[in-house]
Amino acid sequence: MNHIYDEPIQSKTDQELMVWLMDSSIPKTEAEWFAAKEIPKIVARNVKLKNALQTLCDEQNGPPLLRRKDRWQAAMDIARSLLKE
Repeated sequence: MNHIYDEPIQSKTDQELMVWLMDSSIPKTEAEWFAAKEIPKIVARNVKLKNALQTLCDEQNGPPLLRRKDRWQAAMDIARSLLKE
């Protein structure tokens, strides 16, 4: 599909997105309408989840039980890796 507007929707600011949505000269698919509506929600949820994960990491001071140290360390490594993205 070749549209006049080929850039990913999520790269635009909210204002630019609204201008794009209101421009009837640019054809839009159902998928583009869906993405324009859902991507901001997904991004906002991702920010909340990342903040929650950061808070959990900040509160940790070691594994709850020494026998679970390796599992705890693996989980913390994954969490810290995700927070760097």
